[in-house]
Amino acid sequence: MMPAMYAAISGLEAHQMMLNVTANNLANVDTIGYDAQRTTFVSELATLLSGGSGQTTSNGGTNPEQYGLGVAVGSIDNIMTAGSMESTGNALDVAIQGSGFLVVGTSNATVAPPTAATSTANYANSYQPAVADPTTGVASAVPINATSNGNSGTGAGTGTSLPTSVQYTQAGNLTTDAQGFLTTASGQYVVGFTAPQSASSTTAPSANNQATYIYIPPGSTNISIGASGAITYTDENPNDKTYGQTCIAGYLALASFPNQAGLSRDAGTQWSASSNSGPASYGTPDSGAFTSTQTISGELQQSNVDMATEFTNMIEAERGYQANSSVITTADNMVQTLIQMAGA
Repeated sequence: MMPAMYAAISGLEAHQMMLNVTANNLANVDTIGYDAQRTTFVSELATLLSGGSGQTTSNGGTNPEQYGLGVAVGSIDNIMTAGSMESTGNALDVAIQGSGFLVVGTSNATVAPPTAATSTANYANSYQPAVADPTTGVASAVPINATSNGNSGTGAGTGTSLPTSVQYTQAGNLTTDAQGFLTTASGQYVVGFTAPQSASSTTAPSANNQATYIYIPPGSTNISIGASGAITYTDENPNDKTYGQTCIAGYLALASFPNQAGLSRDAGTQWSASSNSGPASYGTPDSGAFTSTQTISGELQQSNVDMATEFTNMIEAERGYQANSSVITTADNMVQTLIQMAGA
């Protein structure tokens, strides 16, 4: 009876874990960019009562006699299919159509904004954004990274290093901070490139490969994110040479992995690379390795949780738990009967 009890206990633990995963999926049914999980079970090591035998001259062979010792959680898998798109109308909301993650991170030092021009006489040491090509909308943005603070002129000074440790997310509800830098809702800086990347790279974004913070001067209007990840705005600083023109703030950086399901979950729908995800490949939407991936402004990728599947899993976990509880009760009654027989 004891092996039956221990097998049933393993069943209780496994179905409890299944319910935990299901509950977390249902709790995140409305979480932007959330990817669901699933639980799979495997049978634990079986006990061998007798081994199989081969055919002899007088009879056929026999099969091994074994019974299992219970069940264990085999895996908790990440379901990386895309969720549905929801239209928000917010220019800084962005959904990724295709394969890829936004690259975000926190800085090791305070990120200072460029110096805004205060008169038409100080262009030399102020921020003068790049104007988008009127035909293609493409241009190289002014970098803000370790080698440049976005200001022009010989007295501009150096900038701030980009995040050395980055994370990845599909939650595209972006915003700007008080300084004008593009961030996630939790305040992480969104990393971009100054120009479209014609080829992917496994080198982390840095000043050496055109990476940059994305800066949108406060007060700018007509902010938009294009299919190529280009972030444009209308310059509303009357002291700028580009006043009233459409300017480029930068291009959203994307990352992809050989095994997306191998990524490690972090808090807030962020992910980190793991030894089984493979190294990240970086680029920009609609170009290079990300030619089939575009960014859609004014849309958000919703959770990919399927409520019908999760309710079915919840029922299965509940019934499995009940069945294993019944096994423990039955085994206990059998032990009690044996004790009563011994005391009779």
